[in-house]
Amino acid sequence: MRHIDHVELAWRLQGEAFARLEERLSGLAAAAGVPEKYDRALTRAFFEIVAARRREGESWEAFLARNPDLLSRGRELVATRLSESHPI
Repeated sequence: MRHIDHVELAWRLQGEAFARLEERLSGLAAAAGVPEKYDRALTRAFFEIVAARRREGESWEAFLARNPDLLSRGRELVATRLSESHPI
């Protein structure tokens, strides 16, 4: 699964519980034979970033056009989000 696919999945599942996203991504990691690669905190942070940027009724294409940094700087955005929520 490519990073863009993860971004789209998070975007599409905003109307559903985080648990469903977690279930799908952890299941994908397990099916790929690398369950340890699933990171709940990272997934939660990215889910929250996508949720904060999502606009009601907006298409996936419009969302992506408005948020290209989610693809190019996703890890950096998550690291910032995690450091803000867990200051040293």
